[in-house]
Amino acid sequence: MKASDHGSEFNVRLPLSKRAAPAARARPFAIARRGRVEPRRIPVVDDNVAAALRVASVLKLWGHDVETAFNGPDALGKARSFRPQVVLSGIGMPGMSGYEVVKQLRAERDFDAMVNTSLTGYGQADDHL
Repeated sequence: MKASDHGSEFNVRLPLSKRAAPAARARPFAIARRGRVEPRRIPVVDDNVAAALRVASVLKLWGHDVETAFNGPDALGKARSFRPQVVLSGIGMPGMSGYEVVKQLRAERDFDAMVNTSLTGYGQADDHL
């Protein structure tokens, strides 16, 4: 672990079991409690297209139903038709921030149970939703 006044970086290395089946090695995080994946509907929203696509591809490998959006207005439209259970969103997007996306979704009853998680480099207390 490396920490400074500018944030923290965490590196975790876990050895793969030599006894794991090839499918388990290909999808190490797909196995949840009792060996089952509980798929979620998750939009990944970020103006960093490469990062959003990478996160989305990993979530799909883990068995989730994933949509991507690269700006706030598109995220709102997709969320309204996709009915996500979890939203992964950037914060500092141009035009409409991740804060505004979440604020607008939370104002709608259909999203009362939605969980929001931010994809960001922002880590100060004031940045938390």
